[in-house]
Amino acid sequence: MGEGLLLTPEEAFNEIKVGRAKGFQLLSSGELPSIKIGRLRQIPIEGLRAWVQRQVAQQARAQEMACGSD
Repeated sequence: MGEGLLLTPEEAFNEIKVGRAKGFQLLSSGELPSIKIGRLRQIPIEGLRAWVQRQVAQQARAQEMACGSD
């Protein structure tokens, strides 16, 4: 990731490898945190990292539950 604290939506979507439509869906649902500075929407890098960590944890729990139900 870049050196700045904030990313544009397009930069953030590129970092997490999601398309524009899915990225804006994540933003509008509040699942992916963002802030507004003037007219610009920005995504804090730490918020993006936290979102990725939540996704990893959720998938690990789901996988554990699937393996445990055998």
